[in-house]
Parts: sequence; structure tokens; C-alpha cells
Amino acid sequence: MRLLPVRFIPYLSILLSSACVVLSCWLFGGSRDNIELQATLQSEQESVNLQQQEIQTRRDKLEAQQVQIETANRLAQQTGPEILKDLASLAATNPEIEKVLAQHGLSLTKTTPASTPKPAAP
Repeated sequence: MRLLPVRFIPYLSILLSSACVVLSCWLFGGSRDNIELQATLQSEQESVNLQQQEIQTRRDKLEAQQVQIETANRLAQQTGPEILKDLASLAATNPEIEKVLAQHGLSLTKTTPASTPKPAAP
């Protein structure tokens, strides 16, 4: 195995050091680009997080509204018919209430109460 002559050693050293300088500059530039990309990515991630928080806030508000609607529906189903029956009985004696009900599309039909059967004689 033959070694390089001594006169080529300085040239080889210069060549290798130049290659090291070029590679270090290339790595420095690449790392700077990487830092810029990371900053952009972090900014976009913060934007996504803010949007997710806004969505969660809107979902919470929607859920609260849905609870209110369900409560109102239950209340309307429980008390609505009773109120209408009371209004109908009042409208039988008060024509003004009957007019108000008619303005809202409710019409009353007057019926006579069914006669109660007499119990059979023992």
C-alpha cells in the first residue's frame, strides 16, 4: 500500500477544510430554514387552537340552549293543555277571551256535558 507523497498533504488539508466550510455553511442555512418553518408551524398551530376553543365555546352555548328548549317543551306539554282548558272554560262566560283565542287561530266548540248514568237500583 502506497501513501500520498508529502507534497500533497497541504493541498489535501486545504481541500478537506474547504469541504468542511462549505458543508457547515450548508447546514447553517438549512437550520435557519428549519427554524423559520417551525415558527410558521407554531403560528398555524396557535390559530388552530384558537379555532378549536371558539368551536368548543359555541358547542357549550348550543348545549345550554338545547337544555332550555327541552325544559320549555316539557313545560309546554305539561301545562299547555291545562291552560287551554282553563281559557276555554273562561271563554264560555267571557266573549273577549273568545275573541282573543280566535285571533290566535283557536276555535271553541261548545259541547254539552254528557249526562252521568244513574247507578242501578239495588
